[in-house]
Amino acid sequence: MSFLIDPYRYTAEPITDCTGYTDSSDTPGGGLIRCCKVTASSDYSVAALGLNSITASDNVQLKMALYSDNSDVPDVLLGQTAYQYNVTGIHYYDLLSDVSVTNGTSYWVALIHLPDTGTFEIKGESTAISTAQTYAAECVGQTFCSPFGTPLGSATFGFQFCMNNGIT
Repeated sequence: MSFLIDPYRYTAEPITDCTGYTDSSDTPGGGLIRCCKVTASSDYSVAALGLNSITASDNVQLKMALYSDNSDVPDVLLGQTAYQYNVTGIHYYDLLSDVSVTNGTSYWVALIHLPDTGTFEIKGESTAISTAQTYAAECVGQTFCSPFGTPLGSATFGFQFCMNNGIT
């Protein structure tokens, strides 16, 4: 009995889409949801959301989420991670369930961290840039709202948030 090996067998490649804000860094406030918009570069299933943490206290607990877009504002919660401890450097947090995204469609990657668990600094833009849209919201129970609701405000700075198909 012989087995043929197919040299053309499909191998999945990593797909990562990020906000692109990398010139500086900023410290997000605890208890608020921070969102930045990212556009899918192809059709794929998002398995993880990521950030680049410059510094972190040992006890910082955060979680991330993915929202749909509604006229340039976060809307429906599509998926989220569990609360986890922050890790310094580029790190991806697995979604509880994968989320399918569509090529050319905008989504919002969100972050929340428990207040009083320490501070951390993440890669982003701390200076005003016209293309950045960062929205904040506050939900009861330190969780993600769905729908997002009326943002508390917006800012012209952004965080380097990414979505990934789980292959790094």
